[in-house]
Amino acid sequence: MYRDEKLVIQDYAKTFNWFSKSALQGCEYEQYNLAWLYYEGKGVAKDGQKGFGVA
Repeated sequence: MYRDEKLVIQDYAKTFNWFSKSALQGCEYEQYNLAWLYYEGKGVAKDGQKGFGVA
């Protein structure tokens, strides 16, 4: 929702927060999305290496 701007204003920091919570619980789809946020530098400092480590 926060990433796609559906019903709320786009907020990549909140997107990062929610994706992180899901990724830590083992959700592979959210691990991929979290890696994308790191790679693109959306809501977090751009860090391709860290993104690669998440996915």
